[in-house]
Amino acid sequence: MIVIHAGGLNHPHQRQPRYGLRLGLGVLALGASLFVARRKLKPPKTDKKPGLITRMMTHPTPIAAFLVGMLVFAPGVSFLAGVQVIGTAKVSDTRIAVALAVVVVIDLAFAWLSLGLYLIAPDAATRGVKALNQWLQAHERIVTVTVLVIVGVLLIVNGAAGLST
Repeated sequence: MIVIHAGGLNHPHQRQPRYGLRLGLGVLALGASLFVARRKLKPPKTDKKPGLITRMMTHPTPIAAFLVGMLVFAPGVSFLAGVQVIGTAKVSDTRIAVALAVVVVIDLAFAWLSLGLYLIAPDAATRGVKALNQWLQAHERIVTVTVLVIVGVLLIVNGAAGLST
């Protein structure tokens, strides 16, 4: 990141905000929330196959542990987008380094927090994770609709505000 910034390889003046795209994505997100909210619920499968991570954890091997770690801790799109924005910012190298450190700490906080809780109280942490997983499965539809509505509204407001200026 510092090399990109210090070498003048970033060109923030060439980026276009694409407010119309944001507005369109917001409308799509709201439409998706309506679709998810209105679709009929399927009866839960009783013979449901366990997920990939669960299957890998039932036969623990060093390769399986490595693969699970790669799946769980791989950087997501939002992390990479944040790093890109920080790298192209017109600020000092010190600010870039601090901002990158903050983004990495936030990105890894939940993993380290769950690991720390597991090391302190393994039974309680396991029960808590199982309870959270069950709650998320029971409320999957409302969580999905809520997230889609929030993202949709934020994108619409941002896109409309950008287009109006």
